[in-house]
Amino acid sequence: MKSILVACIGIVVVAAGCKNNELLPTQLPINEYQQSKISWPSLKDTPWPMYRHDPQFTGRSQFPGPVKGVVFRLIDISPAKQIYGNISLFDDTTLISTVSFDTSANVYAMNFSGVKQWTQKAGTINYSGKNYSTPTIGADGSIFIMNVDGIFKLKNNESVPLVQQISSTGFVVQIGNDGTLYCLDKTGSLYAVSQDGTIAWNLQNSDFNWGAISNLAFSPDGKTLYLMGLRNSAIIAVDINSKSIKWKYHGSIQTTSGPMVDAQGNVYFLQRSVSPSSLTAKDSIISLTQNGTLRWGYEFVQHYTYNLEPTIDNEGNIYVAMDTLFSFTNNGKLRWKFPLGDSEKNYSPLVCDANGTIFLGTTQQNIYAVSNSGKQLWKLHITGINGFGNSPTVINRKLIFPTDLDDKIVVVE
Repeated sequence: MKSILVACIGIVVVAAGCKNNELLPTQLPINEYQQSKISWPSLKDTPWPMYRHDPQFTGRSQFPGPVKGVVFRLIDISPAKQIYGNISLFDDTTLISTVSFDTSANVYAMNFSGVKQWTQKAGTINYSGKNYSTPTIGADGSIFIMNVDGIFKLKNNESVPLVQQISSTGFVVQIGNDGTLYCLDKTGSLYAVSQDGTIAWNLQNSDFNWGAISNLAFSPDGKTLYLMGLRNSAIIAVDINSKSIKWKYHGSIQTTSGPMVDAQGNVYFLQRSVSPSSLTAKDSIISLTQNGTLRWGYEFVQHYTYNLEPTIDNEGNIYVAMDTLFSFTNNGKLRWKFPLGDSEKNYSPLVCDANGTIFLGTTQQNIYAVSNSGKQLWKLHITGINGFGNSPTVINRKLIFPTDLDDKIVVVE
């Protein structure tokens, strides 16, 4: 009886020690939109093995980016003419890019100081003198690019044309979980190709936007490809197992960015619509479920979003920029806006680092670093370049930014 009484008194004392408006510590709510690195065994395990970092085109690095905001190196790749593709990382120290030499398309390997390690010809540039292809690096170190001469595979410094009947202006060679390569050719056909060059299958549809720079994003499970569409077929989902179209999202008259997919399977893209009565362009960011139904959308005042792909941080927040950098929660609530300088516009796809810092390049040759709370961390003006436009790459404490219409690569630390 005495022990029971002591226990009861103890309970009263504990209860009395808490004020009426105080609660005992509880577990923080779980973030249902938390992002994580999606395992993709067919890709080489490097800090940035392909366009936009991963098959979902998130533009998100697992490493922190630069904190000083100063130029580490301004790499001049002349006598190459221009860089139209983006930078992939073969390993922690080797940059891989496609560059144009006269009429040839070359894959160019260098270190962070710009010292060339090797270069290899891989086909020819397109009719306008450009090669937009960003190298995709397979698990065994094979490098894949695409141009008007087909798909090329480079390994051990040797270039082999895999499939020459597939021709494109050269954009993205996507890679499936099992190593199958996917690409669109200029006839509007989606091809699945093995790494020995065998065409497994192809699917033709007049609504496939084969001319888009950023295209063919994968679902997290690797079973669905999302493509930019033409006319009012904004986004098209293709089931790679049944080799058929799952659904089309009929949005605006023009999709202005490639699709991005989060870890939960939701799809994000930018679009432009025109009012038939006023012919006024209206740009928006759209989010769809994996089944193609609308989750949310946000309309912008600024009317230029072409090839300005969004990015997503580890918390699932979404970022997109024109003359203003916008941040949204994963379910579409506006978090904050960060205006750029007077008459200044973003001119590059966005990327972010492990800390949620957003990096972008502008029409006034400035690079911005903005925190995930909307505060400017640093701003760096780059002289001696024509401008930005390509997608940057993030590695541990460095940002690699290829310039647009130029022969320079900016490395920031």
